[in-house]
Amino acid sequence: MTAKHPNPPLKGLSVSTLLVIAAVLTAAGMASTLIAPPGQDFSTMGNARLTAAVILELASWAALPVFAWVLVLVLRRGVNPWRVTATLLGLAILSEPFYDQVNQGRWFALEAQSPVWGFLLAMLLWAILRSTRNSSRMARAVTVGTVFLATIIWAILMNVGTRFGFLSLGVLILVFFLVFATLWTNENAAMLTAGGLGAMMLLMPGLGVVLLHYRKPLDDASWALPKQSWLWAYPVVLGITALVSP
Repeated sequence: MTAKHPNPPLKGLSVSTLLVIAAVLTAAGMASTLIAPPGQDFSTMGNARLTAAVILELASWAALPVFAWVLVLVLRRGVNPWRVTATLLGLAILSEPFYDQVNQGRWFALEAQSPVWGFLLAMLLWAILRSTRNSSRMARAVTVGTVFLATIIWAILMNVGTRFGFLSLGVLILVFFLVFATLWTNENAAMLTAGGLGAMMLLMPGLGVVLLHYRKPLDDASWALPKQSWLWAYPVVLGITALVSP
């Protein structure tokens, strides 16, 4: 009689590994502001310095689809959405002055708000998706589409994660969140749609979708939810960056 061996763990990136990569990419965006601080005349900077700052900034955008996907994972695993909303609200309020200082050179600025507010707007989308799940397809499409358009406008008007004066990271967060939330059970459609949209958004967000493609399958028993300590690392590192920035 041959001994039975347990099935080996499935290969791929775990949620912790995905978050580590996303955190490093986010930190790269913060580093770009140290290389090219806000308020400085970019024409006086060398090409190498300015190029490095732009590359690091663009690289940070690849973290957005990862964070959006993890948020959908947390919600689908049954974590109380009110608890998630309260946590994101606290995170947004705590990180906002640091974000303003790092990106605008002032402790209070309205020109750009922390991208965390984009995830709060995504929670509104989640509430609408859940409340309309028993509605007819047409009614649900109209309701979700209307609320989605409203959150997009809100993100633009609030300057949520506005970069280079024209691109709203909050809009990117909402787009990726809606794709993953609505196409969660259709892996191929979700990744192809998110990847295509990411490629249209200056390419880098599409690379974040590539990371998700190489994750562990969701039926792997070792796939654990992330700890909240990941969230609070953001304002800590952002605060340190704000304090050492020129």
